[in-house]
This record gives sequence, C-alpha cells and structure tokens, in this order.
Amino acid sequence: MPVSTPFGDAQPFDYQPDIPGGDVEQLAKSTFNGRYAAKMLGYDIDTFGGMIHALKHQYRLRGDDNVTFHDSGDVYFNSDWLDNIHTYAP
Repeated sequence: MPVSTPFGDAQPFDYQPDIPGGDVEQLAKSTFNGRYAAKMLGYDIDTFGGMIHALKHQYRLRGDDNVTFHDSGDVYFNSDWLDNIHTYAP
C-alpha cells in the first residue's frame, strides 16, 4: 500500500538552466558562530575575539548577546544593523 505524503500530488517543474532574467545579486553568507566568522573574514580567533568585545562594548551588548556576522563584515543584532566588524580591526 503506497504511503500518502503532503507532496504526493505535487506537480514536477521544468529544469531551468539559468535564473529567469539573469540579474540576481549574490546571496550573502552569514553566521552566529564567531570562530566561523573569524575564518570567513580572514582574522585569527584571538584578534577577532578582541574585535567582537570592542563592538559589544560600544553598543552596550552583553557577552551572551548573539550577533550575526555577514561575509561583508556587517554585524546585526536582532535583525538591526550595528556596524562593520572591520572597523574594529587593530
């Protein structure tokens, strides 16, 4: 007896070799993980840790306040842009 799934009546779609229109911005990579962000942005973990500490002090954030790092260096807290982490590089 076949098992019923929510997608059992889904229709297939045609393969598209290109994105329609062709004009698409590259999606930014982002992470909450400081170690990954340090590697992504080209800093050693000790230097990056100091940069994060300075940024959080500047914006009166606690150590356990999670921020999001984007591959551009932009830092967000609760979906609000704070600053660019490169600003805090030694």
